[in-house]
Amino acid sequence: MRLALILQSLNQGKKIDEAVSEANEHENESMKNLVETILSMYDHLSLKTISLIREKKARIQAETELLETNKKLEELSITDQLTNLYNRRHFDKVFKRELKKAKRNKTFLSLILIDIDFFKKINDTRGHIVGDKVLQEVAICLRNTCKRPSDFVFRVGGEEFIILITDEDYKSIVSLTQILQNNIKNLEIPYEKKNLKDFLTISGGVACSVPLQEDTVDSIVKIADNRLYKAKENGRNKIVFE
Repeated sequence: MRLALILQSLNQGKKIDEAVSEANEHENESMKNLVETILSMYDHLSLKTISLIREKKARIQAETELLETNKKLEELSITDQLTNLYNRRHFDKVFKRELKKAKRNKTFLSLILIDIDFFKKINDTRGHIVGDKVLQEVAICLRNTCKRPSDFVFRVGGEEFIILITDEDYKSIVSLTQILQNNIKNLEIPYEKKNLKDFLTISGGVACSVPLQEDTVDSIVKIADNRLYKAKENGRNKIVFE
């Protein structure tokens, strides 16, 4: 380009020194324009890049917040809001999964159906607010007693709870239910303000076995429910296994 400019100036009758000088000036101006063009392009690209980075960061943040929100919604959907235990909906899902696993591995699966004895008396004599607090205390006690990762505690009704235990034999379950009864008794929750020696107790029905292929969630729950009914019939404050 420089040589072409020099030749053009020479053809116009200019001396070689003048031609070279003009070519140099023109080249400097061209270079200046080129640099300015490149800088302008770089500035535009930088702004675009920054914008894209911000958009990506905002998208990642939005996706993270969405995942957290979905996780919280999932937790809410499987949690009893009063006691923070798992709810009946989650029980159905977990029990189906664990029953299938126990059948496949031929391992023990135990369901303990628990009912607070004479809970209506607390609501009637001490009020529903106290009754709710009692449910919360019982829930904490059950969760603290059954705290293995493979133990599941659910609130499935007003004062009814279910404990699902995996990989523990009959003898271990008997021992666990005795501990449960003692721990509930040791809470020393009175039924009435005027009688501070009559403390809250629980009754329960247990289905504990290596499940057969024909066993279902409903059939096992029915066994535990029948045994809970028998515990109530026999004076309550009992855990029935058969």
